[in-house]
Amino acid sequence: MKTLRNRTIFIGRDPEKPQLMAFIEINSNMKRAIIGETQNIPTSVSRCKVSDKLAHCKIDFDADGEMTLTNLRDTNETYVDGQSIVSKRIMLNSAVALGCDRYPIDINKIVAAIKTTAGVDISPLEEVWNNYQTDMEAIAKAQQERNRRRMLPMLIGFGSGVLAAVLGALKLPETFIITVPITIISFVICFKNYREKDTSIEERKAVNDKFLDDYSCPACGHFMGNQPYKILRQNSRCPYCHADFLK
Repeated sequence: MKTLRNRTIFIGRDPEKPQLMAFIEINSNMKRAIIGETQNIPTSVSRCKVSDKLAHCKIDFDADGEMTLTNLRDTNETYVDGQSIVSKRIMLNSAVALGCDRYPIDINKIVAAIKTTAGVDISPLEEVWNNYQTDMEAIAKAQQERNRRRMLPMLIGFGSGVLAAVLGALKLPETFIITVPITIISFVICFKNYREKDTSIEERKAVNDKFLDDYSCPACGHFMGNQPYKILRQNSRCPYCHADFLK
């Protein structure tokens, strides 16, 4: 619903054909959508007059994406869940009917058709892509740091062995005094690294799951794949629902 926040969809009968029509104003242009196939819509459903923003009813979306259905003319009848209304909050699955003939309309299909026709703004996906890359790089760097720490005891132990050999060859009495603390330090570091839990698998899964949810078409919600935002932006429309990308 993000692309429809603070916007209005007008719904009524196509003035030229027996079809249900919806329209919306986008950047001072009226975008129209025909809902479904040609149908015998009763005359009790008022015609749309796009130039005057007149129709049988309208759906207003607030800043949170919540919908309010409003009957636009006193002579019209609009029903929600079987009750005649003037204005009422609705949901995508609300049972809505128009006119005294109670012609049923599918709010979910209307919203989907308008999203496709109106076009969608995919610019928020740039931040989603950038955040995904940043999070994955941070996880990789943390993993590299853990690997370096785990190699440290081995390097200390190797150095201690070399030092002990050198001191032994020189027959210095300090050999034991020097090498034992080094060995203890190496053991402590090794134990600490062993106790440290590697959470990189869980972190990658969480980041990927969020990316799969957020990097999607605002119109149809389909995941846009692992292509970078710069490449995605070169497309003119969604390959799944064919909604135009707003420039």
